[in-house]
Amino acid sequence: MVMMESTDTGGTRTNGWAIAEGILLVILGFVAIATPLVTSSLFALLLPLVLIIAGIVQLVTAFRGPTVGRVIWHVILGIVAIVAGIAVFAQPQIAIVSLPVLIIAWLIVDGFVRLGAAIAAPSGTQGRGWMTASGIIALLLAALLWAAPLGQTLVLIGLFIGIDILFAGITLLTVGWASGHRMAAV
Repeated sequence: MVMMESTDTGGTRTNGWAIAEGILLVILGFVAIATPLVTSSLFALLLPLVLIIAGIVQLVTAFRGPTVGRVIWHVILGIVAIVAGIAVFAQPQIAIVSLPVLIIAWLIVDGFVRLGAAIAAPSGTQGRGWMTASGIIALLLAALLWAAPLGQTLVLIGLFIGIDILFAGITLLTVGWASGHRMAAV
């Protein structure tokens, strides 16, 4: 995440970095979309590291939970992520073969969590509609991956990653550009 707070009087330094990062992500997004199998393979290779780091973060933040149930839940998630990361590191072929199933499961859980959060949010909460839409999209992507023949799932995963990177870049460009214009108007 890029901080949009200005460190100089004109507000261009941080905005410039956001715009530069946005341009880089847009380029990487297009490259990932153009080479979805390479993207999926690289993702599978980096997956163990990501899982181990995510597990460590879960364990470190576990004890900040407000209830014992949340602490236990975060400890379990942390341990599972670390064990999965070590298993995938020890046998990388596990990542390639199981990647579609893992992403489908993640999209389903993520979709229902987002829908649940949207339903639990008080009426009129800002972003509730986007949360609902995001949950529905996650579930639709899971259904699309589930219905796809096995050979196409790795291509779809690469495309999804590329699209995600592309939109992250567009978002940074938009925010950096808008922030720069807002600061210049002040």
